[in-house]
Amino acid sequence: MRAQRPWPLVGLLVGGALVAWIGADPAAARTLGAVTGIALLMAVAGLPGMVGAWVARGLVRSRSVPAVLAGRALEAEPAGSSRLVAGVGTMLFLGTVVLGYVGAGLDVGYPVWQQAATTGPQVVYASAEASGADGATDPTVLHEVSPDRLDDLRQIDGVLAVRPLLHLTGQKCDGGECPEVFVGTCAELAQEMSVSGCDDARAAVIARSDGVDVPVPVAHVVVRGLVGMTFVDRDIELDPARAPLVQDVAATSARWVYPSSYGLFVPRHLLGEELPEAGVASVVVDGGPEVLARVTAAAAALGVTLDGTDATQYEEVVAMRKLALQVLALLLAVGLTGVVAVALERGRERRRVVGRLVALGVPARVLRAAQVWQTSVPLVVAVTAGLGCGVLMVEVVEAWREASVDALADAWLPLVAMAVAGAAVVTLASLPAATARLTPDLLREK
Repeated sequence: MRAQRPWPLVGLLVGGALVAWIGADPAAARTLGAVTGIALLMAVAGLPGMVGAWVARGLVRSRSVPAVLAGRALEAEPAGSSRLVAGVGTMLFLGTVVLGYVGAGLDVGYPVWQQAATTGPQVVYASAEASGADGATDPTVLHEVSPDRLDDLRQIDGVLAVRPLLHLTGQKCDGGECPEVFVGTCAELAQEMSVSGCDDARAAVIARSDGVDVPVPVAHVVVRGLVGMTFVDRDIELDPARAPLVQDVAATSARWVYPSSYGLFVPRHLLGEELPEAGVASVVVDGGPEVLARVTAAAAALGVTLDGTDATQYEEVVAMRKLALQVLALLLAVGLTGVVAVALERGRERRRVVGRLVALGVPARVLRAAQVWQTSVPLVVAVTAGLGCGVLMVEVVEAWREASVDALADAWLPLVAMAVAGAAVVTLASLPAATARLTPDLLREK
């Protein structure tokens, strides 16, 4: 058996070391990223042959005839089977990197953009335009959204809820910091989170059903707001002995992607009759750009401007994903074409070897089992190396693009599909060599 050079293992070790370096110093990704990719690609190309040769030593010592035949074949031609699967490993490596590059460009806001552009709901913000003496509106000057305008907004088809955002400048809980305060009604709170135990008659702490950020009991809250030109403090008493409200995190996330960050509920009426101004209102709208456009036009007729979700970023991501899928399709076509080409090139020689074994009386089932061993060993190594080194390279991509999310969160289904397609083509391409029949032509060749 030919001695295997250790360069694939060197590539894997060097690539792994560089990934660890970049993990400790993300800024190094810009200078070391290309070298890391070359080292890992070198490992992907060479590991099937190297590991196959190591496995062959064990196969030839086994008591299974198919395993021994496969081991002898791998020892006699260590590069042959690895060439057959090289396209699959390279295809998976490059495919993982492409999907990781697309995923690393997203941020935590992408699911919210996606929801706003598709199923909904979405949140927009309403502000009223101030009118001059001539009745013309000046969009650069905003004033309080009147209760009448809020009521009119609620009547627009597609609007689910409207909540005035009072001009509050700060809160103090028992003299210290407060969790994020929600001022409104239980009905308005229910539009922003799935909550139980709400009562419009009392203020209460909001706990999470998953036990994260366990709330500290609060007995006294001071809410400061701007009324006219004066800052006014409102004192609100809470009963620490009463059970807190409970946000159902799973239900809230199912509707809004993420749990709500509110930790304290204050009914609006507890602030008194003279409320702080509401320069802006939160408006919950059904999903989709068409719905938003219709609601925006209806609100404009009321003299209200809606600041909606910008769909441009979502559309850019969709376009990038389409391009990534096209690249994956190209990689799949090139990789599988290479597999078929190598299989055809090796087919004639393999038929000769199999024909010799048939002439010696080796049963066909033994030959098929041997072919499975000979193909599956480098194939498993190629798939593992392609995906594993691809994941390592995505770590570099995430550091380079300063990703804030898991870049491969949505990538595993296409990657698994590519792996299955590659394995199927390799298997089908290698079957003819294992099913050769003893013919006069084959005997003359041997």
